[in-house]
Amino acid sequence: MARLKLKWLIAHHPQYLFVRTAKKFRDELEKRCPGEFDIEILTMKDYLEKYNEVPELNLKVHSLNGLEKHWETYKHSNAKDIFKPAAWSEIKKKWKAYFEALKDGRIDISQTQITVIGLHLFKPFAALDLPFLFRDHDHVTKALDGKIGKSLRNLIETKTGIKSLGFTYSGGYRIIGSNHDIENIIDLKETPLQTIPTTTEMWKGFGSKAFQRKDLDINESNDFASKKSAIETTYLRFNGTNILKTNHSMFLTSIMTGTSLFEKLTPKQQKAFEESAFAVSKIERKWSLEDCEKYEREAEEKGIQIREITEEQRNVLENNSYKAYDFFYENRHPNGYDGKKTDEETYKNRKRLVQEIQNL
Repeated sequence: MARLKLKWLIAHHPQYLFVRTAKKFRDELEKRCPGEFDIEILTMKDYLEKYNEVPELNLKVHSLNGLEKHWETYKHSNAKDIFKPAAWSEIKKKWKAYFEALKDGRIDISQTQITVIGLHLFKPFAALDLPFLFRDHDHVTKALDGKIGKSLRNLIETKTGIKSLGFTYSGGYRIIGSNHDIENIIDLKETPLQTIPTTTEMWKGFGSKAFQRKDLDINESNDFASKKSAIETTYLRFNGTNILKTNHSMFLTSIMTGTSLFEKLTPKQQKAFEESAFAVSKIERKWSLEDCEKYEREAEEKGIQIREITEEQRNVLENNSYKAYDFFYENRHPNGYDGKKTDEETYKNRKRLVQEIQNL
């Protein structure tokens, strides 16, 4: 019997994080279904050069120069011929095409940021990005590997035709990064701060000039880091010199496949897919914590300053976080771009989800 060939797309950077997860999934699946699958792991560049079945994937969101690492693909001499720099306002075309390709099988498996899923596919997932939602790593595991995580994964499949096989970390907690010293959260007042959609209102409420990435055009992205500015990111995506460790929001991802592919598998293979994803999610969370510890050990030697907020500062931020929650409950779209409000049922469902997680 010939192996079933599957394409696994690496959709984000740093690419090595997602490549090692894909390889581990492939190994776990081979243990359970030896000789049955042939998983080809492809970066965006590889996929576009070899298959180019989703041309919109060539849209590359512009980096905030000096604060973020460029994609590894730019090490290749022909990368500029493959990728088209795009403003964040254009990037929804890319993710719409990406999810359509997962549904129809042009892409078989991938691993995607929860932020992207919440913005472009299934809005309830955006709740998982909210500030101070999780008390610690054990709380994350309890929520996402238990009934709540299972319910979310069932809902997204029912609503979209895309199956979430499991939740992964891919970076641990978010941090605030800059190229100037940020001694404490007071230094963020009046500071231009680029954020993810579900934390913006918290930072605004505290007094920073917080805004979402969608509000920057390409030229503004180029100039952003040259100003006294800051970015909400993770250790492994950051490319500046100064970090404020806030532990306020978890950088989460999910391993995904199309329902159409999953339904073609035998019951044994379906079980193997789910077991492999669960095993990998546990391992990847461990890797992420180890990566963060290594980053902190080596930071001083690399000229990176890390400061950690005090409990008092954390309380100030947490007391402002309700503004981010209210924004998520009240706005139909997690980034509020269309100005439309949620209906009463959606409002209640979002609030119920958050309360269930917090009450664990």
